[in-house]
This record gives sequence, C-alpha cells and structure tokens, in this order.
Amino acid sequence: MLVAPPLAAMNIRGSATPYMDVVVQMLNLPPSMPTAHVQGPDPARPAVRYVRSADATTPDNSPVAPVILEYQTPALYSDLARQRRTEGVVTVALRVDAHGSVSHARVVKGLGDGLDQNALVAVRQWRFQPGTINGRSGAMDVEVDIEFDLRTEAINELIANDMVTLVGPGITPPRVVRTTVMPSRAVGARGTVVLDVVLLENGSPKILRILRSLSPEADESAIRHFGQWRFSPATRNGAPVKVRMNAEVRFHG
Repeated sequence: MLVAPPLAAMNIRGSATPYMDVVVQMLNLPPSMPTAHVQGPDPARPAVRYVRSADATTPDNSPVAPVILEYQTPALYSDLARQRRTEGVVTVALRVDAHGSVSHARVVKGLGDGLDQNALVAVRQWRFQPGTINGRSGAMDVEVDIEFDLRTEAINELIANDMVTLVGPGITPPRVVRTTVMPSRAVGARGTVVLDVVLLENGSPKILRILRSLSPEADESAIRHFGQWRFSPATRNGAPVKVRMNAEVRFHG
C-alpha cells in the first residue's frame, strides 16, 4: 500500500460561486516507489475490443481496431476504492475519430467507488492511432476494458509521478491567474470532491483522477470547473516545470 505524500506548506484558495469554492494544495511527491517494477513500455495498457464503424452507412467489412498510442495518463485508484480494495474491470464505450481523438466516452460497465469516473478522466486524455476499414482511416465506436488491480496500482502511480517535478527547495510555486464561475446549485450536492492534478508548464491543469468522489454529477462538475483554471507555471531556475497538486472543490448545496 502507498502512503499519502505530505503536503507542502502552501494553499491557494479561489471562490467559484456562493455554492462552490476551491482549495489547492501543492503535493510533495515521493521520488520513487520501490514496489513498482515496470517490465515493459506499458504493462497495464488496456484492451480495445468491440469495434464497429461509427458511420452507419459504411458496410462493416472487418474493421481494424484503433490502437492506443499515448497512455501517459493511466486510470488511477480513488481513496475509497483503495480502502475497500475494490478490483475489477470498468468498460468504457467511446468514439475514436479519423485523427485518433476521443469523444462520446461513457461507462457501460462500472465498479463504483470513484473508479468509473477515473476511467473516464484517463481515457479522455488518450490518443489513438485511428482504426481502418478497407485500409482507410475512419471514425469508430469501440469499447475499452480498463482493469483496476491493486497489484499494478504502484506501476500506474509511477507512470503518473514520472510526469512531474517534486515541490521543494529551488521550485517557485504557481499562482492562480484565472478562475471560472460555474453554477453548481444544479448539482444538488453538499461536500467535497478532491482532484489529483498535474500543473503543466503552460499553467493549465491536467486532471489525473478523482481522489475523493462525491457523486457522478458533482465529480463531472468539479472536473469541468477546475479544468478551466489557469496558473502561472511553477519554475525551477526560471524555467517552467510540471508539478503535482490537490484541488478540493467544495459544494455547499
């Protein structure tokens, strides 16, 4: 089991609406996880199956499935799923267009405990080599089986941690430069969604997962809202670097 990393002594607060506010905390991640042993380029790469053309007018002549090209955002565990030791497969249906971009992602078989939403968070950021029909690239509807297994969790955490620089001496932390206003009353929720986020070199947040889930609607609202925030980048010796943060999106009902 992985131990939660300590938080750096820094909080960023932002007001969203009378019904929502956000607290950002910088994470000081451990430099390595000795339990993670990567035995291949992507040992936990999900399986693509159930392929059909997205164009109903095109005959289904044995299409060739899209292939996952970029998998730097693996599907990660939520706190609740880890505590409950939930394991299994989340199946996500999605459309891969002729350029390899993902749209219309939805869960068709889930596990709950925040894992369904984390599967969606991950797959929306993947890039595919488009599938082909009769040798020509085209949009396809596919299903992807995403396995959550506590034995490979450390590998996925290691993939995520390799994306960032540790917060510490010599790192100038980011500052909020733009927030957004998003109505949250329609969510009808009271409580907190905690997001695990990488702040990219351009100051935009890349959401990795839901650490603490509230409800599917609140989780989606938190992702959409915080994803539009912008920061000054963290820097090391004047050069922008990626850093990891937690964002608590609090709903007041």
